Amino acid sequence: MNNILVAVVLLTALFGVSCNFMEDDATHLAYALKNGAKRLDKSDATEYVVHYQPLSGTNQIYQIVINSPSGPGTARGLSVGGSGSTYHLRFVYVPNRLEVVKTNTGADIVLRKNGDRIEVVRIQ
Repeated sequence: MNNILVAVVLLTALFGVSCNFMEDDATHLAYALKNGAKRLDKSDATEYVVHYQPLSGTNQIYQIVINSPSGPGTARGLSVGGSGSTYHLRFVYVPNRLEVVKTNTGADIVLRKNGDRIEVVRIQ
């Protein structure tokens, strides 16, 4: 019984501390866009800036690409480094392909209300 209790405590500590163990950088950005879109939608503001940092921190060079679902080619999602996601498309629209390479700093993604939808308009 003591071994089971110790195992439960260790697993709880492990998963409680590292709840992002199954999350990659692209999914992390997609969740940040989702949360930003919800905040903007509930506010009177017309723009909202999502501040993004990769899960492993900013002490690196990384690339963010956010493709437009209506743009040329078949790429519809976003990518950060080598990971990709389309989850953000449930919450935001991307009118134009956006791309940035960041070195040792976070990225700011600008969301804007346009009628009844939230658009990703700029990465800086």
